[in-house]
Amino acid sequence: MKKLFILLSLMALSAVVGCKDKDRQPFPFPMETESGQMVATVQIVGPNTVNVDETIQLLALGDGHVHLTTGDWSVDNDQLAVVLADGRVVGLKTGSVEITYTFGSLTESQTITVKGAAKQAASLTISPAAVTLEETDLVNFRVLANNTDGSTSDVTYRATYASDNEEFFTVDRWGQGVARKMGNAQLTVELTNPDNSKVTRMVSVVVIKLQKTLDDLMILAAGDRLDADDDVSLEVLAGFDDGSSAFIYDVSWNFDSTLVDISPMNVMSVKGNGTFVLTAARDGKISQDVTVNTTVPPQKLTLSVAANDPLGVNGTVQLGLTNSQPISTLDWVITPSTAGSVNSSKVFKALEAGRVRVKARTDGGNPAESNEIEIVVLGNRGIIAGMYYCKKAEADQVFGNQAGETYVISNQNGWSPQQVVVQSVSGQDYYILQATIAAGTDVQWNLQRGNPGLSWYPNDTTASAPDVVDNGVGGKKFVHTAQ
Repeated sequence: MKKLFILLSLMALSAVVGCKDKDRQPFPFPMETESGQMVATVQIVGPNTVNVDETIQLLALGDGHVHLTTGDWSVDNDQLAVVLADGRVVGLKTGSVEITYTFGSLTESQTITVKGAAKQAASLTISPAAVTLEETDLVNFRVLANNTDGSTSDVTYRATYASDNEEFFTVDRWGQGVARKMGNAQLTVELTNPDNSKVTRMVSVVVIKLQKTLDDLMILAAGDRLDADDDVSLEVLAGFDDGSSAFIYDVSWNFDSTLVDISPMNVMSVKGNGTFVLTAARDGKISQDVTVNTTVPPQKLTLSVAANDPLGVNGTVQLGLTNSQPISTLDWVITPSTAGSVNSSKVFKALEAGRVRVKARTDGGNPAESNEIEIVVLGNRGIIAGMYYCKKAEADQVFGNQAGETYVISNQNGWSPQQVVVQSVSGQDYYILQATIAAGTDVQWNLQRGNPGLSWYPNDTTASAPDVVDNGVGGKKFVHTAQ
């Protein structure tokens, strides 16, 4: 286990050296290269444009044109371009990015413009086309697009990758795969064309049992201690008898199941407060003891609604609820309390018109309350949240439904009339106008023939309701106060 401790010590030292105060720029003191030369400045040389799916090479030079190779390259937007560890830049999408090279306390940046457009691909060629890996092995896939114009493009960094069984095999965004455990997986590689069509190719992956002889195991934990109040990805470093080392994933865990669960992906989830000793074992080797202190995090409830469109009375809409911890009991807080209900499937049913506020609450061992959402419910007619509405059947009954007529809105403050459109809400047709008006303002609905510029009102003396009044010119109008 000694070599693992040495390796981890070097990793920790590297992390400390690499730490920077986010509010300060590091002082640019001279840095020493691998060959022993001192450099006080760094510059980036190379092209400043790259085409989509093509590659350019950038170089980092120190004083005296010393080629620097041990620094770090980064890009500010990896949706447009990717920069590799050796300074190569691959264009992904049209735009501009900033490429930065960091060598100790020295940094330099260069703007790169990504030009052109992706070509239309007819098919993909993947290398390797099928792969058998030993546990802990890495594999880098290369993806070529066979384009409709007869050319080929390297789209390795623009393609997307998905494993159908991440317990056995995982792959990152850039096409590097990791053999985790013995088993089979199918890798799907997909490319989106300029016309949004998809081109896919499948790769068969077989992971076989580790062939090397295991020497020792070490759980990565600073000071052999873990403080956990959320999910933790556990990592185990294995040392082999040939002197090599690698992360290993197929291990058995010894832990307190009353305090945590550990998934097949080696993710530890906290479910109780306490302290226990964690160890990992494989092939007769047992890791060091790691002391784990667990604290159950506060429950987090997030409530959402499937659609923001208004409902009619008796209309329904699906609610969404995400929770960070298991829920034992769940209650719904609806304001006004008579305005609606939520069933066990989290479907809200509107019972009254108006603005309805809804939130979720759990009263179990880890109580929490969600955010509050607002649902607009329309009755027969009125104004809610700047939405002027009237059920079409109601308006037609009041005003006579004469051909060529259009509804408009006006008020006593001279607000300009606007035409109202028909919209279906919960299976009923409504006349609706979206507008902004201060709460408490009285708004009048009038009917005019042909267009809002004509003042003509039908005479209907039979209609009667609290919000239907004489319009003063022999007809009727609706009057509502904005909510």
